[in-house]
Amino acid sequence: MTHTSVRRSLVATTAAVALALLLSGCIFSPQPHQTPTDPGIPEARAVAAAQLAEMRTRLVLSDRVIVLGDVQQDNCDTAENWWFDDTRDLGYRCESAWTAIAVIPDARTPHETAAAVDAEMGATDLPFSPGGMVRDVMSVYPPVRQDAEIVTPSAGGHEGPVAFRVVSYEFRPAEWNAPWEGNVTVGRTVGTSVADITAADIMATGANQVIEFAASVEYWNTTGLPDLDDVGPPDAVGIETWRYGGEFVLELADWAPAEEPIACIADPAVDEAAIVRVDEPFPYLRAPFVLGALPADRQRVADCVLAALESGTVVMTSPGD
Repeated sequence: MTHTSVRRSLVATTAAVALALLLSGCIFSPQPHQTPTDPGIPEARAVAAAQLAEMRTRLVLSDRVIVLGDVQQDNCDTAENWWFDDTRDLGYRCESAWTAIAVIPDARTPHETAAAVDAEMGATDLPFSPGGMVRDVMSVYPPVRQDAEIVTPSAGGHEGPVAFRVVSYEFRPAEWNAPWEGNVTVGRTVGTSVADITAADIMATGANQVIEFAASVEYWNTTGLPDLDDVGPPDAVGIETWRYGGEFVLELADWAPAEEPIACIADPAVDEAAIVRVDEPFPYLRAPFVLGALPADRQRVADCVLAALESGTVVMTSPGD
């Protein structure tokens, strides 16, 4: 073997080993070493803790809600991007978060829970998009909207740097695992660890839906703190469009009583005999169009509805797979 071929073999072997190490995660992008006690971090943490504590006092719920436990915790870590060819400094980040686990025993479905949470949040001054949980339910693909395993409504908002979020999901006793507390490098600061909540605790309430109320603040980031104002509030009326089934359908949900859209639905283009209307757990109306209704007819009805509503959600479904 010549010297040239030996060198080529060594280069190829070295490159193969390096690639294997990169893919296995043994080589990382260089990151600055920092700790949760570096200058400035404890002071920023104290501000974040005070912001969370203040928001926590504003989560005042009715007797309908049973809070099983809560925890406030803090975590600092180096952000990682596992793409092996990314050499950017992703920063050292710290976040404080508070989470409460609760149930509403008489809310038996995702739809009932969504409406119940929206009502509870409407009685507070927390940053929460009005009707957000119901809107999230209505955003689900129509054929699976009733599937409790899939439908996990969530909604929230933010106030300054504090993000607030509520999510609900089906309780399955055999699969219950209390929410993992994450890589807590600083530790819990207040509250009872949610990790101690057992399936038996939830079963004792008779509930079959679990609700998480959570607030968080990212208070340290060497690459810059996020600006939550970059994401504006949702539109007053949510609009969803789907392609499904074999008919044109207009669905309305969770509108305010003063915005009753019945006058718009009383249109020759709507199949009056096929209209479905319920008022609980939230106002809902399903209005299929008659066979042969023209695009202009459907647009006329949709325009009327959108002009009448100042809240709620409109779902427009067209034939498709």
